[in-house]
Amino acid sequence: MNRTAEIRLAILRDLAHVPAGLLRREDDIRCRVQLQVVPSPSRAEIETEMKELDALRLITGISNKITGEMRWRITDAGQAELSNQ
Repeated sequence: MNRTAEIRLAILRDLAHVPAGLLRREDDIRCRVQLQVVPSPSRAEIETEMKELDALRLITGISNKITGEMRWRITDAGQAELSNQ
């Protein structure tokens, strides 16, 4: 499996464990992915893959209007993609 796919799968797997209706902080996702993928991906690599997953509508994020902090969840399409792996 190539590195890009490995990072994307780690993101999807992490978000798949978030209870329905809740969102996970971007910093928390980044920390978990850095622990799962070896060698540990950089912040830029993870952000790039999160943007791509968002563009593919496999994840969706909401920005806090005051702090700008992003929180994410997996979409139904993301769950389906993860099930196909």
